[in-house]
This record gives sequence, C-alpha cells and structure tokens, in this order.
Amino acid sequence: MGEIKLLAPAGTLSYPLLEGEIENWEYRNSSLDLVIDQEGIRGNTEVSIGEGNTFDGSLNLPRARLLQLDLENQPVEASAKLIFKELTIIEALLPDIDRLRGSLTLNLNVDGTLAKPNLSGHADIQDAAVNIPRLGVKIDQVSLHGASDSENQFKFQLEAHSGDGRLTISGVSQLDAASGWPTTLNINGTEFEVARIPEATVTVSPDLVVRLKGRSIDIQGDLLVPYAKLQPRDITTAAQVSNDTIIIDSSEKPALKWLITTRVNLLLGERVSFFGFGFEGQLSGNLLIEEQAGALITGMGEIIVPQGRYRAYGQRLDIENGRLLFAGGPLTNPGLDIDAIRKTGNVIAGIHVRGTLKQPELELFSNPAMGQTDMLSYLLLGRPMETASGEDGAMMAQASLALGLSGGDQLARAIGDQFGLDEMRVESNDTGDQASLVLGRYLSPQLYVNYGVGLVGSFNTLNLRYQFAERWQLKTQSGESHGVDLMYTFER
Repeated sequence: MGEIKLLAPAGTLSYPLLEGEIENWEYRNSSLDLVIDQEGIRGNTEVSIGEGNTFDGSLNLPRARLLQLDLENQPVEASAKLIFKELTIIEALLPDIDRLRGSLTLNLNVDGTLAKPNLSGHADIQDAAVNIPRLGVKIDQVSLHGASDSENQFKFQLEAHSGDGRLTISGVSQLDAASGWPTTLNINGTEFEVARIPEATVTVSPDLVVRLKGRSIDIQGDLLVPYAKLQPRDITTAAQVSNDTIIIDSSEKPALKWLITTRVNLLLGERVSFFGFGFEGQLSGNLLIEEQAGALITGMGEIIVPQGRYRAYGQRLDIENGRLLFAGGPLTNPGLDIDAIRKTGNVIAGIHVRGTLKQPELELFSNPAMGQTDMLSYLLLGRPMETASGEDGAMMAQASLALGLSGGDQLARAIGDQFGLDEMRVESNDTGDQASLVLGRYLSPQLYVNYGVGLVGSFNTLNLRYQFAERWQLKTQSGESHGVDLMYTFER
C-alpha cells in the first residue's frame, strides 16, 4: 500500500517533423497521483500543453492487487478528457496539410473488465479549416461530431465545404480490434472542389459507400464530375525508365498493401474539358470502373467528345465524332472511334481512327472521294497534291509514316514518285530507338544524295555518295555525326 504524487515543472516537449525540422510544445501544471490501498488502485493525471490545451485522466481498479491482477474478472473504471484549442499537433503529423485551425474535444469512458473493456464517449471538432497546398484547395467550415453507444459502436458525421460545394461523411465503426475495426462510411456531396492547380481544377458530387475492415477497402457507388478543366503537362519528351530496369539493394521495406475493391460509376458532366497533347475539347460520358484486389483496373462504358479540336503538323483538325470505348478491359487501353476532319471549301479530308489507344489504326477519308495522296495533301496543306512543293511532299511523306496511316509505306512511295525521287524508305539505328524517313535521288549517274528526317526525334541527316572510278566511292555524312569515307570494292 502507498501513495505516489508526481509534479512535473514547466518544460518543452520536442519532436521531429520533416527532415531537419523540430516542433516544440510547452507544457505546464503536469501532475500524477497514484494511490494503492485495500480499496484498490486509483490514479489521476492532469497535463496542460500550450495555450488552453488540456488532458485529464482517471483510473480506478476496485479491490485490485498490484501483483495479482485477474484480467478476466478485474473491473475497470476509467475516463479521459482531451481539449485542444489548437490543432498544430495534427498538422505536424500530416505534412501535406497547412494552416490547420479549429478546436477538438474528446471524452472517453471505459468500464467492464481489463480483458473485455467497454468503450464509450464522444468527440467534437468545431470551426476547423485546412489548406492542402499540393491540391491548391482550402477546406473550411469543417465540423465533426462522434459518439459511441452501449453496443461498442462509434457513430460520427463530418461536414466540410470547399469552393462552392459541400461534403458530408457519416459513418459507424465497430470498436472491435480483433475483427479489424469494421467501419462503414457514407460519402455524399455537391460540387465539392478537390483540386485547383494549373494542371487541374475539379469538382465532384460523390454518392459513395466505403467499407473498411482490417486492411481491406470496398468502394461502391456513383461519382459525378460536374466541372473539370484538365491541362496536364506535356511529358512526351521526358526520359522514361526502361521496361527492363531492375532496382536492387533497396533499403526501404515494402509497405503493407491495402486490398482495394472498387465498383464506381463515373459520370462526366457538361462542363468537363481537356487541354493537352495537341487536343482541346469537351468530354462527357459514363464509365463503370471496377477493381479487384491485386488485379488491373477495368472499365465498362464510353467517354464521348461532343466537340473538340486536334492540332497536328501545324493544322487544326475538328473532331466530328469521338468516342473512347471501354468493354471491360484495362482502363489504360480503351478502344478508339474518332474522326478528325479539315474543311477546305467544298472538300472534306479527315483521319478515321480505330483500334486501341496502344495500337491505333489510322485511315484517310474524303468527300468527294479522291486518291490517298490528295487526301493527305488536303488534310495537311489544304490544297491538292499537284500544287505541293518538294518540301511539302517531304513533310507529307514523314506524316504518313509517323502517324502510322494504313498503307503508309505505299503512300510515302507514291509521294516520292510524284516528286521524281529515286528512293523513299524508313531506316532505324542499331538500337532501334530512332527512325528516319530517307528521301534519295541521283543528281547524275555518279552522284547520289539522300536526306533523312527524324520520325521519333528531331534530327536531320544529309548523305552524299560519289562514284569517281569503277571501284572507288567517296561517301560523306552530315547530321548528328559527321564523317567522310573512301570506299574500294572488289569481288572475290
């Protein structure tokens, strides 16, 4: 039997945040009282931290013997009350948020036995607001009220505003650690702003049910996007990691994965637009997104382009018909059904795109009907092939091959014949990561010249071959590399 009374002088609690940053909290009036006698074990503690932040706790174990605790039958009575007038501790734990304000009150009561405690209490957050710099949004008018009941359930409701919209999350959690804290969330909202950055401004109106248990998450429902303006950065010229790259000797341990199951119906509203990679236009449609734990995300439905334009080779093509088709395959490889056209007077020339996003199939069409070379000429130049210059012809041949048009090789040869070229071909380097369109012609029986234009990268090459004797040739090359070769040939 005995009594312990501890008083802590005022001091500072320091804890690390991000690398090189330390947060300090001043505390004062800290005390702990502990009594052990024939009536059991009783304890009380009080802590004051910062301005108006307090923690009070009490514990009572009736008739308990310190060295002979019977966990199954030992009654417990405990309570805790936490009041935060400032929420900087939460901001410190979540580095992606900024300027968190508001107040938190938490009351917790425990009864039952040590082996099977019963938890009850309530939590309230009022007048809270937070900035999320990475998304460029400010969430304000945040309130949360939660309370537990006699059935070991914690029920709560959160309300918040962002932009001109609102969001409500109501839920119930079973206070059962052995079962993985089963929790059900109902998420509803109207035009809640989730991003306002140069690359994306997005509002959502969700109607979702989320179920969590252990490390499993199941998401069901509808997600309406009333407004979105998407302007992704062009990363087509960025260096990509090779598919065969293997990273070894990683010091980071793999994090435990969440098992996510999703069945969400995505609906695009009338104010969704996309600007990037040469395309600008509106998007609409309905897409069912499904994901099974450990499997690829799949889609079922279609995304429509009601109106849009696509810029290619300096020309702006109008999208007359545009659909991305999802038939239950990977979300990253939809089917294509797109017509992009250019009108010149009474002539319409266009590209018909079919196939999939990873393997598109392009074909030219026109009204009135005409040959392939004239279709491409009207599409790129706005005039018939017979009025094109030699420089225009090279650009058209490059376009027919780079765009992967159906019959592109034959079309390129036809363009070469149109301009009296002796050779038109595609060649690649030894590694296969560069390709060029080569246009060649004999300027005399002894002198041959060809010019290469890059199809993948931006580069040009010029080659000359001069036969100055029966067995002797002089070759020169100018471009990414320069050189002169003197060649002698003989037969064995």
